[in-house]
Amino acid sequence: MVKGKSRFRFDIRIAYFNEAKEYIEKAKKKYDESITTKDNGKKFSLCFEELKYSMYAILYSSFALEAYINKIGHEKFKDKWKFVENIPLMTKWIVFPKILTGKNIDVSKSPFSYLKKIKNLRNILVHFKEYDYKEGYSHKCGIKILNEYKNFNSKKAKLYYNKSKEMVDKLEKLIEG
Repeated sequence: MVKGKSRFRFDIRIAYFNEAKEYIEKAKKKYDESITTKDNGKKFSLCFEELKYSMYAILYSSFALEAYINKIGHEKFKDKWKFVENIPLMTKWIVFPKILTGKNIDVSKSPFSYLKKIKNLRNILVHFKEYDYKEGYSHKCGIKILNEYKNFNSKKAKLYYNKSKEMVDKLEKLIEG
């Protein structure tokens, strides 16, 4: 650090969690409105809005998880970051804590058991077009989204947000000792 200059460190994970929380609140509001309306057209529109905001919340929660583990990796493995940056997300969450603390996190137990689900939901949303452009795959991808619809609602979005925050909190405590 250069003498006399301070270094500002922005933690993008906080911004992502804040965005997720705002989208959860919007999704919940649309859900609440949808259960009180008698107009089927309006109900469909409100349900679609809940779906959309829930998807955004899940995406932002997943972005926060990835941003956090990358921040840890960059801070703790500075000299080796270019070699470990492209390690898969799940592997980072398993390997980084083990290297840094000597302790394993149990990905079969809550909250870490939700990591794979959140990552998979993120991939369904982010990589949708990849399948859409391949002949014969657009129908399969649409079915995949419909099958996962139960995970794209305000209640599930809030659950995944809470589990994401809990994962970060637990890993921070583990690393800080």
